[in-house]
Amino acid sequence: MSHQLVFGPKAEEAYESLPLSLLDEFDRHMDRLAESPATVAVPGTFPFPANRMVFHFEMSDHTGETWHFVAHFRYGSDEQTLHVVAITVLPPA
Repeated sequence: MSHQLVFGPKAEEAYESLPLSLLDEFDRHMDRLAESPATVAVPGTFPFPANRMVFHFEMSDHTGETWHFVAHFRYGSDEQTLHVVAITVLPPA
């Protein structure tokens, strides 16, 4: 069973700021989260808020530089929706 992802304003803003070249792979990672959040995410701990789950992943861009991401989410009361509260993006240094 796949969960439905619902992006909040902060998550939507982060997504829209990503380079177009990263979007397809980013979407594949988010699909992984929707398919099995319990196996890819961990409870939030410092420095992240404890009231959400976090999904860490990374990917490389066309230049070979590595980008790091953290998707912050909560389970919906229907247990079929994942509310993506925010996305932390750490671009290459």
